[in-house]
Amino acid sequence: MSVKDIDKIKKIVEEEVLEVIIDYNAEFEFDHFCPKVQIVYVLELSSSHEPVEYHMLENLSRRISEINPRYKIGIIFEDLAMMPVSEDLEQIQKEIDRLDRENSKFK
Repeated sequence: MSVKDIDKIKKIVEEEVLEVIIDYNAEFEFDHFCPKVQIVYVLELSSSHEPVEYHMLENLSRRISEINPRYKIGIIFEDLAMMPVSEDLEQIQKEIDRLDRENSKFK
């Protein structure tokens, strides 16, 4: 990938960030391009009010694939607490605790 392509991708990401902020209240920025796997990585910012999700990046993905159809998008989470699974993990931990209490009755 040429420096010109990287600059073009950065510009596209900057343009798409504005749309995602308006539509979804989520913020991200260009992080890097990995030539081995041909993925453009965007970094979800800690200032993002909502987690960045792939459906929010469909237009970005389409525009990036116009440069090269093999290029894909990856999301890096700066704040892992913003990942959508955190509530699920709390629920799972509560269920584990409940089962532990029940099992301790049989000892």
